[in-house]
Amino acid sequence: MPEQVHVDADGQVVYRQRYWALFSERMDFQRFPFDRQTLGIRVIAAGYTPEEVRLAESDPALRIRSAIAADALPPEWRLRGFEVEAGPVVLVPGGLGTPAVEVRIEAVRRWEHFVLKLILPLCLIVVMSWVVFWIDPMELETNSAVAVTSVLTIIAYRFSVSESLSRVPYATRLDAFVGVATIMVFLTVIQVVYATALAKASSKAAALRVDRLCRVAFPVAFVLLAFWALTLA
Repeated sequence: MPEQVHVDADGQVVYRQRYWALFSERMDFQRFPFDRQTLGIRVIAAGYTPEEVRLAESDPALRIRSAIAADALPPEWRLRGFEVEAGPVVLVPGGLGTPAVEVRIEAVRRWEHFVLKLILPLCLIVVMSWVVFWIDPMELETNSAVAVTSVLTIIAYRFSVSESLSRVPYATRLDAFVGVATIMVFLTVIQVVYATALAKASSKAAALRVDRLCRVAFPVAFVLLAFWALTLA
């Protein structure tokens, strides 16, 4: 964009230049999809010392102040605030300071979309697997069909979801939640086998007591583990 140079009577030179550029930032997705990111943009005057060039975040005399557009971030992010800091930086250990000004933008991810499209369907699959607790334990075929269908559904869902998420070499909170949901569904399969074997080997009444216990234990365990995965993991 056009350059502007203004020289005062005392010899002070004010140079203005606007730039349009693409910037990248290394992000930490461990709390995804409830993460917050700090996006930094640093501008330096390479080849000059702080005595030769002074970069300022604002100048009331020149009616210049730092600002950021409300729609500067993609729709997935919400602008929380920003700060500007000016001062020399040392680019090489032991080197001289270089004039610089840095903008730090605080961004918060909009998590509502991920809850509706990713987390809620997984919850419904887990709840679907609990139907076996209300079916007669002697109905092995029906119980097995529900349990196996839930397992296959959650496996297929995991494959479809993984294609739309960023690939990072560490586990995120969403990964922890998906892991919890998968384990809960597999435990349902184990419960079906155990209850059926108990009904045939011991008594049907004992198997029904196990089913009644699981009607409470599984939802409570899932809620606690899901809360841990999405907030504390």
